Amino acid sequence: MAASYLLGLPDYYTSHKFKPFYWRYYVQRALESWPECSEGQQPEVIDSKVTIHKYKDRYYQLDPVQDYTHRPEELENTTLYDWITQYQKKPMKANESDDECESDNESVGSVDTEEENMDELGHTNPSVLEYANCKKRKRSDIKLDVQKLTFTTGHPQSGCSEILKNQHEVVPNFLDGALPHWDGPNKQYYAATILSLFKPWRTGLDLKEEGQEWHVALNQFTFTS
Repeated sequence: MAASYLLGLPDYYTSHKFKPFYWRYYVQRALESWPECSEGQQPEVIDSKVTIHKYKDRYYQLDPVQDYTHRPEELENTTLYDWITQYQKKPMKANESDDECESDNESVGSVDTEEENMDELGHTNPSVLEYANCKKRKRSDIKLDVQKLTFTTGHPQSGCSEILKNQHEVVPNFLDGALPHWDGPNKQYYAATILSLFKPWRTGLDLKEEGQEWHVALNQFTFTS
C-alpha cells in the first residue's frame, strides 16, 4: 500500500468507471417542447450546481443537455444512453481550435460531479436497465471519420471541443432521484423518460407525434440492437 501511494497508483481497480448522470434535466428539456402536456407530468426538479464560464467579460452556463442536443452530425442516431456511456468531451489543442472558443480553463463555478454515493446505482430502476440490456449493445467497431468530431453550430464550444469515444466501460450513475417505474402513478412521465434515454433526439419533437400520448409513442417505438 505504501509503495502504491509513493508511485501514485490508485487505491483500487475496477473494470468500469462510473459517470454521474443527472437524467431528469434531459427529460425536462425534452418535455419543454410539449408545454401543453408537460404540466403536471413531471415531478419537481432537484437543484444541482452548474458550471459557469467567463469569456471576454461575458458569462456562460455550460449545459450538459446542450452537449447532447448539439452532438456532432456524425452521431445523429446516437441515443442519450449511448452518448453518456460511450462518448466524452475534450478541449482541442490551442492550435486546433477556433480563436473565439470558450475555453474549459476559464471556469468560475463547477458542477459537483464527484463519483460519490456509488451505492445509488443500486437503486436504478430495473425496468429501465432492461431496455438497455434488451438492445444487447456492443461497443461499436465502426471507425468514425478521421476528421475531428465537434458540436454543431449554436453550441458555445463548437470548434474548440472534440468528441472522443471512451476507451473504457462507463456505467451511468443515475442522480436526481429515482427513475419512474412502468407501473407507477405517472405512466406518461415514465414513457417520456424511456424515450428520452433510448430514442435519438435533438428536441422533444423528435420523440413523438403531435397529439400522440407518450405511452403510445413508447409502445410504437422499435428498439434496435
